[in-house]
Amino acid sequence: MRVRRRWSRPSGSSGATSGSTRWSRSSSAADLDAREAELEQREAELEAEAFIRWEALEEREQRLAELDQRLGRREHELSSYVARVQGGMLRADAL
Repeated sequence: MRVRRRWSRPSGSSGATSGSTRWSRSSSAADLDAREAELEQREAELEAEAFIRWEALEEREQRLAELDQRLGRREHELSSYVARVQGGMLRADAL
């Protein structure tokens, strides 16, 4: 949601024909309340988006940690296998 600024011509100004192109910002209480409500809504939306992204990041980090542990186990299994194969080859060469 985008906050819109409301602008109005100063009283007594006829616009471009008077040579004055200055605009003044409308600051009625209703406009300020509406803008404040829009900003609060946007803040709530941003906080919700940040929370959702944070949760997704936490889930990915947990999955990554699980995969890292699995990889560590597989590396250990592989090094054990290689050691057994090499040990068997050494014994075969000794015969």
